[in-house]
Amino acid sequence: MNRKELRDLIYEEISGILQDDALFKGRDHPGVLDTHEIPGDVDTGRNLSYGPTKATDSEGRMTKKHLYHISRKAQSLHDILDDDDDLPEWVQSKIARAAEKIQTVYDYLDHKIKTGNY
Repeated sequence: MNRKELRDLIYEEISGILQDDALFKGRDHPGVLDTHEIPGDVDTGRNLSYGPTKATDSEGRMTKKHLYHISRKAQSLHDILDDDDDLPEWVQSKIARAAEKIQTVYDYLDHKIKTGNY
């Protein structure tokens, strides 16, 4: 099986499930690459980290992947829970800590981007 046949097979399998998903709207979306190389120049993108130089690895792409998976799992949890469910304290604590950590990252990056301080 070649790469095109594999993509066609995968597309057929997930098209019904992920049809309304923004990441899979178009068949030729930029997330599917023909090579293992990450497109783009090292000098593109913003330096949202500390220090004067931008790293050469694709931290933004990796972080977006993690955020995508977090959002999918969070939405699934949101959908299966009822308002009157009784949850263990450790579950409540972990969700609260995760929400706090995401909020902290959001506040930091939002401020850097809005002020153009990168």
